[in-house]
Amino acid sequence: MIKQNVLVVDDKKENLHAISRVLAGLDVNIVTVESGEEALRRVIKQAYALVLLDVLMPGMGGFEVAELMRANKNTRNIPIIFVTAMSRDAQNIFRGYEAGAVDYLLKPIEAEVLLSKVKVLLDLDRQKQELAQSLAQKQASEKIIQVLINAQTDSALLLDNTGKIMALNEVMASRLHRPLTSVVGNCLFSLLPEQQAGVLQEKMTQVQESHQLQHYEESIGDLLFQVSLLPIVEFSSEKIQTFALFARDITQERQVARQLEQLANYDQLTGLSNRATYYTFQDKLIAGARREQHSFAVLFLDLDRFKQINDTLGHDAGDHVLSTVASRITAGVRKSDIVARLGGDEFAIATDKIADQQHAANIAAKLISSVIAPINYQGVEVFVGCSLGIACFPDNGSDKEALNRAADIAMYEAKRLGGNSYRFFDPELQQRNNERTRLANGLRHALEKEQMQVHYQPKFSALTGEMVGVEALMRWCFDDSGMIAPSVFIPLAEECGLIIEFGSWIFNRACMEIKALNDEKLALGILSVSVNVSPKQLKVEGFDKLIGKVLEQCEIPPAHVQIELTESLIMEDPEASIEMLSIIRSYGVSIAVDDFGTGYSSLSYLRRLPIDTLKIDVSFVREIGKDAESEAIIKGIIALAHSLGLETVAEGVETREQVAFLQQHGCSLLQGYYFSKPVDIEALYQFSRDYTPMNCKPDSRELKGGDNALKY
Repeated sequence: MIKQNVLVVDDKKENLHAISRVLAGLDVNIVTVESGEEALRRVIKQAYALVLLDVLMPGMGGFEVAELMRANKNTRNIPIIFVTAMSRDAQNIFRGYEAGAVDYLLKPIEAEVLLSKVKVLLDLDRQKQELAQSLAQKQASEKIIQVLINAQTDSALLLDNTGKIMALNEVMASRLHRPLTSVVGNCLFSLLPEQQAGVLQEKMTQVQESHQLQHYEESIGDLLFQVSLLPIVEFSSEKIQTFALFARDITQERQVARQLEQLANYDQLTGLSNRATYYTFQDKLIAGARREQHSFAVLFLDLDRFKQINDTLGHDAGDHVLSTVASRITAGVRKSDIVARLGGDEFAIATDKIADQQHAANIAAKLISSVIAPINYQGVEVFVGCSLGIACFPDNGSDKEALNRAADIAMYEAKRLGGNSYRFFDPELQQRNNERTRLANGLRHALEKEQMQVHYQPKFSALTGEMVGVEALMRWCFDDSGMIAPSVFIPLAEECGLIIEFGSWIFNRACMEIKALNDEKLALGILSVSVNVSPKQLKVEGFDKLIGKVLEQCEIPPAHVQIELTESLIMEDPEASIEMLSIIRSYGVSIAVDDFGTGYSSLSYLRRLPIDTLKIDVSFVREIGKDAESEAIIKGIIALAHSLGLETVAEGVETREQVAFLQQHGCSLLQGYYFSKPVDIEALYQFSRDYTPMNCKPDSRELKGGDNALKY
């Protein structure tokens, strides 16, 4: 007897290993898979005595797998035991049995119970197989065959070697459109169309020669049948005198099989190949490229600002955009290429046989041009960008894993450079990606390892030279790498989802440290502290309550705290910004607009914003004495602030000329390396002890420029 197959389905490898160990002593083939889709492919291709099926899995869950198996005649009778960590309440149990389960096992699994249940079902399957074999024995009598024919739900008949019908069931009679009693004794060949009769005669001849069961398919109108021709051998002569013919309608079964194939191999939204099909195609491409010594390209395409479409227009709009983009990509490549949706808004294209890199570049440029064209959704023009990375075989990788990784790295580089562009992979990108991965891994543990520090850059009164406040800036000292530039780790923290945690940490630490410094009364006056807020922080529910909680815990007067937000962040959604900033300001803190002059603020909104300070962007300050237009903008910002009753802070002040200009035109506060670079809290304590307003008055210092600025 053929060894039985047992299929174990679970998305966790440790569970697969555990069940396999329990069943290891059984004389069965244990097959393990990690997804519902793969389970469906297996049961369609191979017979299984039993399926042990996890309920909760990513993608296709256990209940859905069971329902699809029950819809397929080939798999509907395979016993299913659900192995699940779900509670054994009536609703779950009913859902499972309705889906087709014969039993349940709750995790953690008891080995003895599992083994016992599996043995029982294997015994039942073994008995079922033995019965099927016995029914198919060559020594089966015509009487038994007759009984079987009458019991068949499919079309069935018994005929001799001349084609004369000896017996049939009602189902077959209805297929032949004849009363049952009038058919017996007639030649089946005469009742069939000429072509079908010829095929049947040919199959009967093959059975007589081989003494083996024959299967073939036959179409009748819109229906498809699987025909089985079973030889019945006489004991005495060992000759075949009689045949049993069974015709099973497999039309619906084939439709379900096609649906299962669609589910297992294609993306349901776009109709594109899915990740599994894409990988299979890549294997074929690589084999062909090696054999024929040619190159091909892998392109990864990721949409830019797609989340914004989902957030503003809804997921239906997002789905419409994805489907439209999929159609545009498909139209932009050859039929011999493959386009796949890897998930979310990420697509992959594998192009067969490219002449050179320029060929791949032309394809990429064409795709970008097509994708970024406006998309109409319910009368609204939707714009989406895309970033595209390219890797070529064999230069950038000799297997699909290396090629896909290279294309992905190149794609992120294109996105980093601003999007709506493509980038080829090169080894330098790999090194940069490795370094980025190293930094990202380190960043996740930076707070617990106490590698993060707060540095403070003082702000001075342009009128008196007094130090009146500081800006809190995060610094990261990473192991042997030393200080990592904020321009490197802040965007990385955004990508890694750490920026909210970091923002909360620096706000709490800065309030605590400046409160302690003010309590020491080292400075001539009370210092305020300003802390930058990221876009993600501002959108977190309860952010305003966090501010109130920190103020209360640190016991710092709210008037000593300022929140800084960039102009571009505020103008993303001015109405929402006005509402949120009003709530934040109600706690008593002040609010500054950072990088002012770069975000195209509307004056009407600026008038309504609950703000206290405008910070003049460094890009204008550094042009003082060099560019009249920048100087005019600075004067305009200062005049605007005065008219609205707002304070101004000039960032990045590095030269005496800049200081003099800003003083002359009424700027309130000055900040930059001309006075002090950002320093840690210990250095700030020392600075507070040592400085006098006279030391910091620009006209009292003999400096030749920013390089000679006071530094701690």
